[in-house]
Amino acid sequence: MAAMSEKSKSYITGIITILSAAIVLFHIYTTLTFPLQSLQQRSVHYGFMLVIIFLYLAIESKHMIIRLIYYLIALLSVAINLYNFIDYENMMMRTTRLLPLDYVFGLSIIAITLFIAYKYIGIWMPLIAVLFIGYAYLSPRLPGLLYYSGISLRRFVASLYIGFEGIYGDCMGVSATIVVMFLFFGEVLVEYGAGQFVIDIASVAFGGLRGGPGKVAVIASSLFGMVSGNATANVVGTGTITIPLMKNTGFSPEYAGAVECTASTGGLIMPPVMGAAAFIMAEILGIEYGKVCLYALIPALLYYFCCFLMVDLHSAKCNLRGLSKDQMPNGRTVLKEGWHFGLAIMLLVFLLCVLQWSASKSALYAALCVIVTEYFKQIVIMRKKYSLTQELKRFVGVLTQTAKSCLPVVAACACAGVIVGVLNATSLTMRFSSILVQAASGSLPLLLVLAMIGCIVLGMGLPAISVYIITAVIVAPALIQLGVNSVAAHMFVFYFGIMAPITPPVGVAFYVAAGIAKANPMKTGFQAWLLALPGFILPFVFVYQPALLLQGSIATSLWTVFTCIIGIVALAAALEGYLFRKIPMAVRAILIVCALLAIIPETITDLISLPIFFGCTAYLLITAKRAKVIAAK
Repeated sequence: MAAMSEKSKSYITGIITILSAAIVLFHIYTTLTFPLQSLQQRSVHYGFMLVIIFLYLAIESKHMIIRLIYYLIALLSVAINLYNFIDYENMMMRTTRLLPLDYVFGLSIIAITLFIAYKYIGIWMPLIAVLFIGYAYLSPRLPGLLYYSGISLRRFVASLYIGFEGIYGDCMGVSATIVVMFLFFGEVLVEYGAGQFVIDIASVAFGGLRGGPGKVAVIASSLFGMVSGNATANVVGTGTITIPLMKNTGFSPEYAGAVECTASTGGLIMPPVMGAAAFIMAEILGIEYGKVCLYALIPALLYYFCCFLMVDLHSAKCNLRGLSKDQMPNGRTVLKEGWHFGLAIMLLVFLLCVLQWSASKSALYAALCVIVTEYFKQIVIMRKKYSLTQELKRFVGVLTQTAKSCLPVVAACACAGVIVGVLNATSLTMRFSSILVQAASGSLPLLLVLAMIGCIVLGMGLPAISVYIITAVIVAPALIQLGVNSVAAHMFVFYFGIMAPITPPVGVAFYVAAGIAKANPMKTGFQAWLLALPGFILPFVFVYQPALLLQGSIATSLWTVFTCIIGIVALAAALEGYLFRKIPMAVRAILIVCALLAIIPETITDLISLPIFFGCTAYLLITAKRAKVIAAK
């Protein structure tokens, strides 16, 4: 054992910084001009990221031999991707007749991909990939729909290494274009103080209301989550401020942690960013990313309406106060300090949804907008001194952090390419869909429940992007086979893959939130699940009524949103046990039935639920007023 000296660490760290800055600047350049040919763009991207990954691993290793192996693998990665970059035209032409070097490099990059996936996203995704590889060779011995004639080594290497079905396929393409730019945008926002700005602006708007800190957590986490695209990062970024505030105003530690992780998780379904999985969805569906944002908007708003309402009802029930004037920031000062963040978000939405620019170019211009307006504010408005050296260091720090944030995404996309490559090589995708349909006996409700459970279970061990890619190629086709709208099918698996971090017994988000709140993790996770429960029903609604995804007439969409709001209010009141007053158990049971009837997308159930809901609401309001009159006497 020989630990790396501080001088060597400093030297390797410097190399990582140079490589990180170089690869992000490369992506900025190709976004502003024009990307390279697909395989070249992806090879440059993957090659640089692999070298950065193995240099990071070398720094962390305490064994000299292991470090040497990492350096050699980094050099091999360079050789493989340089080979792809130079010989890309010939590679595309020889998928049926491979060269000896193709076999060596192909098998090497598959092994490297599985290894980095294990290092960066855990054992489960590479294990799934290995199981699929095993299936490719054992399939001639399997019965029924699982039978396949098997694949040769040539077909295996060609599918996973050469062409656009495997490691260098569409998932890597999304990582090599869109994801990098959105991560750059997010890092720019964080570096220039957007995290504190969204907390302050939420505090100004909602901090003084009853249960104000809880509402601040919901709004701030939704705003921060729009651009970070990572549930755990959202919890850490906003929770370190909002959770202590909630506890100080009377929220229990478990409830404070649950509010934060529920709100933070919802950031992954909140436009305009939504996380890397949403970019891949746009690629798979063949639609503009702006349309994915539009489709996701109503369910995301309803999810946060549900969170906000649950916090409000809990605050009313427990008589929790808001922030005092001394605790709240000055609204004018907040807007003066952070107006340019709002401008950048509006520019992003305008470029994506109105001008329909590419997602990568829209994110880049939004990031540049933040940088330019920040310097304008500092130099022209606030008359502060400008240090070019300091600002260059700051910018290089953003580039380095962008590349570092991209590493888990690259690992997931590459490993997903292995799985997709095997699925395509063995034609398993359609047969797997048939197996799922048979397992559900052709019943769409049962298939939806099975899909929901599968997404949540996968999400307990995999990041959201990995869950979506796997379920998009396996589960979504089965849903479509039973008549589900393609957008709704993909949104369904996307949505439930994201819900795993707040679903006990395993959920990273609620463990992190519980740690900050010094609360019991299981109690925090269960409370978070209850807070999000009304939101868990929304995917079933948009499967049966795609109008919730704005797939249909405006009138149908408005009616569907209205009945969903009624259902969410009824279910939230029943779960919290409060609406104007504490609700008797019998009325809570009635409200649960009312909620289910309202959420079911059928006219007859809507017409039954509405009078029940308004009747219960009127009863609770009248009896609450009567109780206040009696108490006053």
